[in-house]
Amino acid sequence: MQHSRIILTTDEYVVKAVARSGDERSSKSRAYVSRVLAVLHDVRLRELEEQEASLGDRRFSERGEFPDVDKLYDRLNRRVATVYREIALDALRRLECGDFTGNFSRYAGCSCPCSPGVVLSRGYYSRIGDRMCQVDLFISPVDDPAVDTQLTLF
Repeated sequence: MQHSRIILTTDEYVVKAVARSGDERSSKSRAYVSRVLAVLHDVRLRELEEQEASLGDRRFSERGEFPDVDKLYDRLNRRVATVYREIALDALRRLECGDFTGNFSRYAGCSCPCSPGVVLSRGYYSRIGDRMCQVDLFISPVDDPAVDTQLTLF
């Protein structure tokens, strides 16, 4: 099956709606939020990431070895989950996609934590070309030069 995508924009976000391939099982759609967008969007997240970067070698310690490091990572992980979820649901509201809820998951894209995202409450469908497809959403800031905003079918 041919993959395709469509670009949707709001005043704050560029949202790529990417059709799922034919061999992907139908399930709840995912919304993947750009890390750049999350850090730009939330001052507290930016502060926590700066604190994490300043830990040096303690970043690689075992849980329990440094209680202050454990507490920092607990705060950082909670903030990441909150901010990603807020952005994903806000983008859906701005695009007038209907009433969605969602939960953050570090395992949204696969069975390892390589693709964290928000698992939406149901599948999201969009017309791409002449067909209605279930899509996953990739959300980036409007002014990010790295985002290709051209409509592409591939």
